[in-house]
Amino acid sequence: MVQGKDMIPLAKPMLTKAEEKAVVKVLKSRMIAQGKQVLRLETEVSRLFKRHAVAVSSGGAALLLALKALGVSKGDEVIVPDFGFPASAMACMWLDAIPVPADIEEDSLGIDPEDIKRLITRKTKAIVVVHELGIPARIEMIRKICDESGIALLEDSACAFGGKTRQGQMAGTIGDIAIFSFHPRKIVTSGEGGMLLCDQKHLQTLLSLRNYGRKGSGFDAKFEEVGLNFRMSDILAGVALQNLKRLERGLKRRKRIFGWYIQALQDIEGIHVPKGYFLDGCTYQTFAVQIRGEAKKVANALLKKGIECCPAGYSLVSQRVFKERWGNKKARVSEMLARELLALPFFEEMTRKEVLTVAKALGEVLREGGL
Repeated sequence: MVQGKDMIPLAKPMLTKAEEKAVVKVLKSRMIAQGKQVLRLETEVSRLFKRHAVAVSSGGAALLLALKALGVSKGDEVIVPDFGFPASAMACMWLDAIPVPADIEEDSLGIDPEDIKRLITRKTKAIVVVHELGIPARIEMIRKICDESGIALLEDSACAFGGKTRQGQMAGTIGDIAIFSFHPRKIVTSGEGGMLLCDQKHLQTLLSLRNYGRKGSGFDAKFEEVGLNFRMSDILAGVALQNLKRLERGLKRRKRIFGWYIQALQDIEGIHVPKGYFLDGCTYQTFAVQIRGEAKKVANALLKKGIECCPAGYSLVSQRVFKERWGNKKARVSEMLARELLALPFFEEMTRKEVLTVAKALGEVLREGGL
């Protein structure tokens, strides 16, 4: 098995001397918890999206606080996409709410609006829409469903920072509250960390919830809600600020790498590229191909050739944490793609040579039967 420097990794965060200097600057300031850098990051993101921005410790924390601020509580139903990472479902469970999995569209990987309509009940409190892998979901259509039904919309744009919706709006501007993640595989990274976007209606609640439910400080502090420490550190904010400066350049670079992949894979039989990748506004946060059969076998074979791959997502209804609580529900498209969709190496510093190496290895593995 190929190891070390010859391995082509699944992902590699874009970190430069600028991030290094930003961290050193924060350390020298001795203000390493939430401080001026967090405020700067919130200000820059707010300016970019023209919404209030609240920085938190992770994308998962952002989901949890968003659902709480939208009034989700014990016994409420929240419609979530069945495919992807089960973060939104987990956030629901933390609040003793019930995640209701909706199937997805095979080509967009986004939650299916028609399945949403079928699943809405009088207990439905919110709908979570995810721009999965950076591909624009049908969020404008689902916004209309929410407005007609009086249901809150949470827009999970964790993979779509800098992306656009199908109608040309900025991802993160359609939901009542939107969230981003700064995980190492995301478009803008700080290692960990997250961000919420909201309007004035939810701002004070989110600011309070991230800081133990506190409003004010010192002798004037009042604890009016149940919150915890979901604050972001200035160290993470300093890194994210430098990443943010390279946003447009990074998105263009990702689109170029995607083009290399499409060209390199076009003559390989046995794979399908989801059509959602060809939509305007896609960020190409992750690049995945559908392999008929078991993608796991292909991933194991590629690893032996020095290429790291992983599942592009998981099916919630197949997971024990869900099945033990709510039985054997089905999501046909989601369950199929959880088996067949394989995430290939994809990162901003990836070279054309590396793309060609991955494509060649994939072709060889498929000709050998994925073994």
